[in-house]
Amino acid sequence: GRVCGDADNNGRITVADGVNVLRAAAKLAGACPDPAPCDVDGNGAVTVTDGVNVLRPVAGLPVTFRCFDSTD
Repeated sequence: GRVCGDADNNGRITVADGVNVLRAAAKLAGACPDPAPCDVDGNGAVTVTDGVNVLRPVAGLPVTFRCFDSTD
């Protein structure tokens, strides 16, 4: 499975992933081709909150990911 929060599927969570999740929240095409790892709070929708939460571990802040169909 995919890593929760890893929007570009490169195996790690980076600022680029947070940007892609924010782009997906804005309904921009191609930002999260597979929405499962982008919906990090598991509420069924990719939102700005998901984008902010993806950026939290990049900044060293705690976050709990709850993606469905993921490895994290």
